[in-house]
Amino acid sequence: MPNWWGEYKCEEAGFSVGINNFNGHSFWFSFYNLRNDELFYDGAAGVYSDDGFLAECGEITFALSGDFENIDVSVFESSEWSHLSGWYERIDTGEVTPYGYMYGSRIEVLFDGLEWSDGNKYILDGEVDVYHDVLGGGNDLGTQIEEYLSSQVYMVPGWSEVSEWLSLEEDTSLSEAIGRTVWIAEYWVGYDEDSALCVDAVVLAGDDLLILHTMRDGDLEGYSDIDFGARIMEMFAAIEIVTV
Repeated sequence: MPNWWGEYKCEEAGFSVGINNFNGHSFWFSFYNLRNDELFYDGAAGVYSDDGFLAECGEITFALSGDFENIDVSVFESSEWSHLSGWYERIDTGEVTPYGYMYGSRIEVLFDGLEWSDGNKYILDGEVDVYHDVLGGGNDLGTQIEEYLSSQVYMVPGWSEVSEWLSLEEDTSLSEAIGRTVWIAEYWVGYDEDSALCVDAVVLAGDDLLILHTMRDGDLEGYSDIDFGARIMEMFAAIEIVTV
């Protein structure tokens, strides 16, 4: 499979482009101005079904080289984005880029049924939200994960805080099965009739996180954290995780 992930730069055009969240069918791109590192234009590009080395978003076409080291960006001359055209060369860096992605130890996830939603978010099987992010560091690992999940308001629309932690611990059997450290978090958000139960699987590769996040209304009958926890575990059977 073509490896689109990475950051590329074109000195002549004066822009860099970062590509992430590639799932075999689409990816998210972000063009930055090299003069001030400001975001210029971003969006989602669809990869051609008959040629995995080509992708497009409206008037912009991306052509990945066979060695994955260059991207030829071409835009219609009449387009307002025509000055983005150029030959972009891959930047080898382990540092965090302007759009917050660390390519030195990135996680690449390959599985069927993953549909892009927006930004760094995908939906799996209509039930599981999938995110990629970078862990900040500081405290012990368990505390870091708890602080991270508690701060991710965008993961739990409508709630701004965790109301009760049920459990947060490493699942050694899953860790051994996929060869990556996996923590399982179970917690409640909201209160009373506005409560919801979340079961997350957090996969770690260096400072990078892959989060499989689930949320279910707490007032639904016949529902338990065990049942939904088992659902998220099933996802691992179809996941291939590649670190670079």
